[in-house]
Amino acid sequence: MTLKEQLEKLDNELKRNEEKRRELLEKRKKLSAALELEMAQKEAENKRKIVEVIEENFGEINEENLQILKQVMGEQREQIVRRREQLERNTDL
Repeated sequence: MTLKEQLEKLDNELKRNEEKRRELLEKRKKLSAALELEMAQKEAENKRKIVEVIEENFGEINEENLQILKQVMGEQREQIVRRREQLERNTDL
């Protein structure tokens, strides 16, 4: 094989590799978009479940109920923190 033929062969191979690279980049772009969509759908589903729980326990979601929920959750957070500290002290003994 002459040098010219080798060069042509190499050029053809480079062209095929560039085409393959473009194809792979396009596939990666599609997969990335699909993954983002899937993650957004899961997040939306989790938020929908949270809203359902709130509605079951507090009724319609409005400003008044949100304030009550915020207050209740704040009180529970304080209780959880105190309980956790108490358990940590008991396990340190």
